[in-house]
Amino acid sequence: DYRKKDFESLKTTEDFHRFLLTDGDNDGSVFRSLSFARENARGVREHLNSEFWEVLNGVYLWFKEQSEPSLPLNPAIYGERVSQSCFQLRGLIEEMMPREEAWCYLRLGTMLERADQTSRLLDLKTFMPGKDDFEGKAFEPYFWLCIMRGCGAEAHRGFGNTEADWPRLNQTLIF
Repeated sequence: DYRKKDFESLKTTEDFHRFLLTDGDNDGSVFRSLSFARENARGVREHLNSEFWEVLNGVYLWFKEQSEPSLPLNPAIYGERVSQSCFQLRGLIEEMMPREEAWCYLRLGTMLERADQTSRLLDLKTFMPGKDDFEGKAFEPYFWLCIMRGCGAEAHRGFGNTEADWPRLNQTLIF
């Protein structure tokens, strides 16, 4: 269990990156998440189109190949590969999956996951050290801008300035 892992053994930045990205024993790592997704997809493969399976299996195999401890680890390359694969999978789901019960279930899961991740970001802000001192207040608009970008709301909602419009911010994050 990754929660029992001795975090003091993560001595370098690369150790930390490997733990988050490629550690097969860490249920929260990207590689482990891909493994779970691949196993789930394998169970319903007859209901998936071949392109979907190829993209999912391809990113899994790429991660597995790149996870060798002897290979250098570049988090930006991993992030780009995951992001690109997620966009491809999302596009395949939206364009090729019939709007039936499975599609509705998948959309519900996506929305629940978004809500969970958004609430975690808001919790981070709530419990951030130094949030009430002068420096914390000075960086607050930038923090909210990062949250909006992380939630995908900044670009199309016009949150490009440093002024926080709290009612609009909350409405965008909740709805």
